[in-house]
Amino acid sequence: MKRLSNPKSKACCGMLAIVERSEIIAPTPSGHIPMYVGEGRKRYDVPVEYLKFHKLRELLMQSQEDGFLDFKIDGPITLPCTTDTFDQFLNQAKTRSIKSEQ
Repeated sequence: MKRLSNPKSKACCGMLAIVERSEIIAPTPSGHIPMYVGEGRKRYDVPVEYLKFHKLRELLMQSQEDGFLDFKIDGPITLPCTTDTFDQFLNQAKTRSIKSEQ
């Protein structure tokens, strides 16, 4: 995995972002944070409300400790876990969010 800082990436408010690898990425939905997970850097648009979950905060802290996250973020957030692990977290977070709404 590489560090977050990506001076070659360009993004413009609500428009498509063109990143270093010449990929076109859809805009992030309102109320979400784009995160890239695993060695293949699979993109997830994570609801901001999921930041309240301890597991996601742990992953962000681990990412910082491993040198993948800089709090002066000018590029994507990259998490050093597998996509399977992150999918499990998302399923748990979704279940908890639904229960708290009821």
